[in-house]
Amino acid sequence: MQVYLTSPTKTRHEALYKHLSPVREAQDETERPMGKYTVRIIHSTHLLVIEHALECFTSPEPGHWAYQAARQYAERFDSRYGTGSNPVSAPLLEDILRFWTG
Repeated sequence: MQVYLTSPTKTRHEALYKHLSPVREAQDETERPMGKYTVRIIHSTHLLVIEHALECFTSPEPGHWAYQAARQYAERFDSRYGTGSNPVSAPLLEDILRFWTG
């Protein structure tokens, strides 16, 4: 991804796209816990972040996928606050800011 950002070419774009399918397929298990609704089972949130990051380069909606990757990376559970962004997320949000601001 970093090489593509510094020098984007069609060949490098295609290489990123080739990685997306195996990453998706690594977590393609689904269930129907409520009858008609299908739910994807995620075993590794780290792999999900990578999937979302690859989507940034291969999707016509990169902003959506950048948000999804950042959200998945930064959200943490803490019994005092629940899930989502909370004080435990602060260092991870700082990582994201450092990434985008250089």
